[in-house]
Amino acid sequence: MKFRTAVLPIAVACLAGGAAPILAGSSNHSLSTLFEATGNYQNPGARSLGLGGAFIALADDASAAELNPAGLTQLTKPEAGLEFRRLDTVTESKYAGAYRSGRFGCFTGDLGQGPCDATFSDRKSFLSYGSLVTPFGTGSTFALYRHVLDRQHLYAILPVLDFEGGGEATGAIADLDRHIVRTGISFARKIVGPLSVGLSLHVDSVSQVFRLTTYSTDYQDGGALGADPTVLVQIEDSSINQEKLGATAGVYWRPSEAFSAGVTYSTRVHFDEKRTIRYCPLDENGLAHCDFTNPFGQQLYSFDDKQSFTIPYRLGISAAYRPTTWLVVAAEGDRVSYSDTSTSFAQCAVDPSGQLCLKDSEGNGVIDGFNQVAPKDVWELHAGAEAVVPFAGSGLIGIRAGYWHDPDHSFQYRGCTTIPNSAGQSCRNEAIFNQFFPPLGSRDHFAGGIGVAWDWGQFDVGYDWVRQTHASTLAASVVIRMK
Repeated sequence: MKFRTAVLPIAVACLAGGAAPILAGSSNHSLSTLFEATGNYQNPGARSLGLGGAFIALADDASAAELNPAGLTQLTKPEAGLEFRRLDTVTESKYAGAYRSGRFGCFTGDLGQGPCDATFSDRKSFLSYGSLVTPFGTGSTFALYRHVLDRQHLYAILPVLDFEGGGEATGAIADLDRHIVRTGISFARKIVGPLSVGLSLHVDSVSQVFRLTTYSTDYQDGGALGADPTVLVQIEDSSINQEKLGATAGVYWRPSEAFSAGVTYSTRVHFDEKRTIRYCPLDENGLAHCDFTNPFGQQLYSFDDKQSFTIPYRLGISAAYRPTTWLVVAAEGDRVSYSDTSTSFAQCAVDPSGQLCLKDSEGNGVIDGFNQVAPKDVWELHAGAEAVVPFAGSGLIGIRAGYWHDPDHSFQYRGCTTIPNSAGQSCRNEAIFNQFFPPLGSRDHFAGGIGVAWDWGQFDVGYDWVRQTHASTLAASVVIRMK
């Protein structure tokens, strides 16, 4: 399962002045999902990485414990595996039809041409996978494994946007520290001849801290365009420290030496996120006026709530063909439910002037509806090939190449859904959301690797590079087989 690394467009602020107001609120889904996973929840194993992720129909090493547990029946000796991984992440921000001015400034209107963009880089190195596989009985295999699905600490800025007519969309500074680890037990069993089934029960652990600071500048009151933040709007702190149970089921079928196929299904896993929002009091004009440089040295109102964070499900279908003893080619399609991470932003009813939110009898804003922001489910396509030649008498060298296509599943504005309210109005589609959530395009991954194998073990190196963002993953793994 793979998430593309891309922009963090957080549209969680009020549009003031001439723009239609949007309440700073969201559905019960975590806004941290707008930070797409650094490692894209990539497959474990340097060999799988070098084959472009097309591995479910092969599943013939220790990484099968997670990818396709049914393939474990191919392993006839106990073995242990470790993998080291380095992630170089590129996080892009791009706003069409805008221009950059200053460190935080990104403005639209008649003032310049776009796009206004920025790039943030991050590197993480860690021990990403470990497993122990033990065959027992006849046609049965047992495995233990631990896999780091995601490890990242990213920082991103959504600059202030200026609109013709004096409107302003507040900006945001976001900081995310996320660590997702999967620890599992796998069991595989041969059923009839070439057919095997397998099941992995795993505990998914998420440790995450997320802060979103929403701000504005004072350039409309005489400040310089592109100035640093001067006015605090709100601070959102959220965290997850939870473990949940998930499962992966797999089927492996090899009716001949030349052909094999596999199917897997990994369940979605939901987590609870605790959130505290501190927001600045509004003046008589409905505008925040707190000092950005000293956010906690002034009176801030706050409230607590809960949200959810979801690891989507994945359905994988794969086939492999061996035209000769030294060559294997594999193809795979993965259906991933990215829509599980969709969210929405509350929209308030406006008064006759179209400037301010209507209030109920208790002074709370009246909600017209919710602006829906969601990614779409996609089929990811993977392909890889491996050529094997003898090495030093008893050894083998494998040379691999792979490619996978990651269709655009960026968050997109899906329109406004009206809910009954005392204002008797219907909600309005907000064009600004198309600016905050532009299509980010598909991603093309090019991969390759090399491996050396002996009877007692093997060593593999794999590399994955994204053409559009230049993000990359380097993996090295070792497997030791017991007698």
